[in-house]
Amino acid sequence: MTKTEHRTAVAADQTRDNDAPRPTRRRRILLAAAAGFAFLALIALVLGGDIFNPSATPQPEHSMTAVQIIPLVILVIMFIVATKWPLNIGVMGLVASFGVGYFMLGMTDKQILEEFPASIVVTIIGVTYFFSMAQRNGTIDIIVQTCVRLVRGKTLLLPWVFFLMAAALTSLGTFSPAAVALLAPAAIGFAYESRIHPVLMGAFIINGAHAGGFSPLSVAGVLVHDIALKNGFPVSQGALFIASFALNLILSVLTIVLFALLGKLRDGDGGQHADVDTARTSRSS
Repeated sequence: MTKTEHRTAVAADQTRDNDAPRPTRRRRILLAAAAGFAFLALIALVLGGDIFNPSATPQPEHSMTAVQIIPLVILVIMFIVATKWPLNIGVMGLVASFGVGYFMLGMTDKQILEEFPASIVVTIIGVTYFFSMAQRNGTIDIIVQTCVRLVRGKTLLLPWVFFLMAAALTSLGTFSPAAVALLAPAAIGFAYESRIHPVLMGAFIINGAHAGGFSPLSVAGVLVHDIALKNGFPVSQGALFIASFALNLILSVLTIVLFALLGKLRDGDGGQHADVDTARTSRSS
């Protein structure tokens, strides 16, 4: 190769390098703008009450008493013990409830049992048992595969599909950990097949589970609404659900923008991922 040809090749490479970053730079600007918009929406959602209702004066804070502090300490100890040893935290909670009621509050057996949330317990048991049967007979898998086929090979829509499915499960009454446990195995499998980062997929499932966690049909939504009414703070169940869904939706947008800025949307080299249908066909054959 002569010097002239070498200089021409170097100049062509430099020109190609100078032109290549332009789409990437434009893409990063758009992603940064989307992240900024989502961040501002998150701040407006969290601080909206203080911004649009400045006349509301905060109530004076009262110091906590020993009757309030000791149950919190017991709760923390229960979490630590249940994490370190294979002990059921529900059983420990029942024992602790009777201990606190007897020795600290001076309550009788009948008074303690009157505070037992029987309706909530029955709801948790019934809904969890129902969805466990739906998973065992294959209904959950059929729903997941049907929803995945709707994306028609657009694999970057898969995290949003699982976000909406997790939100639908929890909005119907499923506990958030149960919804994550039902969807996570299938979601991580699809993530590996379509070269989507598994951490991104997991974050979308968790956000979706929390997005529907405060619906009027869920245990958490009913519990929070009842507690708010008992303490003189009326709140609409629909507004609580919409606020929770919007907050987790914004967090999901920020998550996918962060992964895009870091170049971690794909778990591997870009362009080497397989479509969902192709991967399913090749695996079955």
